[in-house]
Amino acid sequence: MDFRPRVYFGGGAGTVLDGGRVGFVSGTKVAGFLYRWKGRRLVLIVLPAKKNPAWSRLPRKKWVALTGDGLTASIWRRGDFIYAVVGNAPVTKMRELSRAITPKGEKF
Repeated sequence: MDFRPRVYFGGGAGTVLDGGRVGFVSGTKVAGFLYRWKGRRLVLIVLPAKKNPAWSRLPRKKWVALTGDGLTASIWRRGDFIYAVVGNAPVTKMRELSRAITPKGEKF
């Protein structure tokens, strides 16, 4: 893997880390993590910001939530990486999980 994403959350508070893998999205290598919360699957994708011009403009430590078709996407940038958690959970749960993944000293 040509990058090392930092994920500081292995589970807790009713959320379980089920696994992870490396894959490609539009030719860019990404890391994927699968979580379970109340029987729902939540997917965390981590990708390098530099290789994704559309996302590289996202301000560091800014958190954005998008909803549609029963899914919520929680997206933020930390350092050189873009993090996105997607699942059919409420925005409040997605923000809580996003904060758990981010180190304590870097809260948004």
